[in-house]
Amino acid sequence: MAQYKLTYFNVKGVSEPIRYLFAYAGVEFEDERVEKDAWPKMKADKPFGQLPVLDTGDAFVLTQSVAIARYLGKKFNLSGKDDLHNAQLDALVDHMADLQSKLSKALLGSQTPAEIFARGSIPPPDTTEIAKFENELLPIFLQKFNAIAAEGFFYGSQATWADVYFAGWIDTLETRLKNEILGSYPNLTHIKRIIQETNTVQNYLEKRPFTTM
Repeated sequence: MAQYKLTYFNVKGVSEPIRYLFAYAGVEFEDERVEKDAWPKMKADKPFGQLPVLDTGDAFVLTQSVAIARYLGKKFNLSGKDDLHNAQLDALVDHMADLQSKLSKALLGSQTPAEIFARGSIPPPDTTEIAKFENELLPIFLQKFNAIAAEGFFYGSQATWADVYFAGWIDTLETRLKNEILGSYPNLTHIKRIIQETNTVQNYLEKRPFTTM
């Protein structure tokens, strides 16, 4: 029986990097994917009425996707080598989360992914804002991320939780933008390839449900 239980909607969204972390570490977990009809009944029982939620199996429940990912990074020995390194990794992942929020706003408007999922319909995307995100904002950050990964991984030559997070994050962005976006960034392409070619991650990718978000 799995110790960990991750509860999120049946989409990639903000939880795909967390699923990647479990897969990369080879740690079994229950991947509870909530369908739209079930969420209204579950919402009141969840801390803060939001997902994702991680049940650690020892009466401890954690919310917020980046906090969950950081916690698992420590549990799976994927943290940085010292306090400064860890702060750099935290900041990097926070940038990724900020970018994902900006993309979600362009795709979904003012409503949260949970609200859209519960309704079962997606409003027309703001194509102007999506184009600005993909062609103007995102390249600025990807160029900086690529430079930070000059030694093979972010801020060094060994993979950390931030590299695994990035692989899941870029997987989600490429799904939502319907486009492969790392062609001009060889260091980032290297990170994505190394993480996704790990046997346990490959197994997860082969078995996960197909989603369009």
